[in-house]
Amino acid sequence: MKKGIAFLFAIVIISFGCKTVKQAEYTVLGEYTPNFNWLIEKLNRRVEKLIEKCYWGVADGDNVRKGSLITSKEADSLGWGYIYELNFDADGNLLSLKDYNEHNEYIGGWQFFTTNNRLDSAQRIWRDTVKTYDKLKYNTQGLLTEGSDYDANTDTLMFSWIKTVSKNGDTVEYKIYDKKGALPWKWLYLFDKKGALIGVEYYGPDGTPKGSHRIKYNDNGLASEVTFFDENGKPNNVMKRTYEYDSKGNWIKMTARNDKGEMNIHERMITYFR
Repeated sequence: MKKGIAFLFAIVIISFGCKTVKQAEYTVLGEYTPNFNWLIEKLNRRVEKLIEKCYWGVADGDNVRKGSLITSKEADSLGWGYIYELNFDADGNLLSLKDYNEHNEYIGGWQFFTTNNRLDSAQRIWRDTVKTYDKLKYNTQGLLTEGSDYDANTDTLMFSWIKTVSKNGDTVEYKIYDKKGALPWKWLYLFDKKGALIGVEYYGPDGTPKGSHRIKYNDNGLASEVTFFDENGKPNNVMKRTYEYDSKGNWIKMTARNDKGEMNIHERMITYFR
């Protein structure tokens, strides 16, 4: 999946705990997590740490076996993300996102700051240097609705965004504005009656369609098939995903393949609060 604007954008797993806290039911991979511009995940239980790695898939008859780890150079050329690590506090707030290369060397990431148990700002870090920072705003219902991204060296606005939020807190629409206030992008998130994200539509500055995708889910509530469409509404790729799970019901291995013959395997290591 192509990298989006800065704010948008798994090894056999052993799940283990290291802190004793009041157990919540789930952890949401939402704003600022790597796949948020096209997929929202809800993990069972309260997650403390999640590490995900991506490998090339190699056809082995009807199966796919794990190949080599995707390098940072390959990820850059494809517009994909790196190895990443998410860290949460006991209340489910995202504390940090850390990117690593194939040698497990830290590249950069995001640092998040909360006030009264609510995310209010973030810093984008590259090679230990803060490059940009975000300021966030909430509506009277306490739902995140606005954000602005600034250059850390000059404190000048880079871009901003506004999202329209439905009554149950799900995102309906994102509008992305450049530093001059122009609207180059709009993303419309589509939900079913149960509140599950079933697709995203992308629009240009004049409202013309720029593409979309639709999501089908398996019995465990995970995306099993994603169909991508071009600006004319014609399907141009279908990605199918299968999973293996840990004892909490969260996936720890995901195999993806598409109509173009591309295959990869994602593996996750998940640490839980207990």
